[in-house]
Amino acid sequence: MIVTIKCKAFSGGSIANHRVRVDGDDVRVWDSVAGHYTACHKLSAAARRKAIKMARESTIHVGDRVTAGRGEDRDTGTVDRIDGDRAIVRWDSLVATPVLLSDLRRI
Repeated sequence: MIVTIKCKAFSGGSIANHRVRVDGDDVRVWDSVAGHYTACHKLSAAARRKAIKMARESTIHVGDRVTAGRGEDRDTGTVDRIDGDRAIVRWDSLVATPVLLSDLRRI
């Protein structure tokens, strides 16, 4: 599960929003320089616990009703399939599109 948390992810960095991937108790931070999620980070124990808690609370499953977008572009639908870090969502307009799991919210 990919979540975004406000934390200091790397030494020399500042507190900012970072995307982290949580697999069980394994937490990896997106490294834009390397182009992948890395375990070579400086997350505090509290930030790791926060990421794990957020991932557990926001896990999306096939069949869940979800929403995504902002303002007039906001839409609701049902998760048809999950493939890696994306879900195929059948929107209420009957169109199905892939969406990053991190962009979806359960309703």
